[in-house]
Amino acid sequence: MTIGRRVHALEKLLAEPSEAHPSRPNPDKVAVLDELALLKGSRAVHYRGGVRIEPENIPQKILGDNYTERECRELAIKRAFTKRGYSTSEIAERMPRHLARLEYFDSLIRGDPHA
Repeated sequence: MTIGRRVHALEKLLAEPSEAHPSRPNPDKVAVLDELALLKGSRAVHYRGGVRIEPENIPQKILGDNYTERECRELAIKRAFTKRGYSTSEIAERMPRHLARLEYFDSLIRGDPHA
């Protein structure tokens, strides 16, 4: 199989909706979770040789000092979909569904009985 045919096969595979293939994760969901992990990871304090390394804290740079977890989630969704090439209106359309999903997961982690 030539490289061109392999690329074409991969593009076709990625273009198909993942709901038709439950074993393959939805790329939008993966992008949002990856971005959220990046933003949360940027807040972590590290030590090297006993010396504190200050975190980059990307959400704080963008949202300011007093941002909420919900604002951080919204930022992750917006950044993930922007990187995936969605327009502002498409992001606004998808935001509530993905935000609700992240908040539901958080409630499960906290052990909220109303989740």
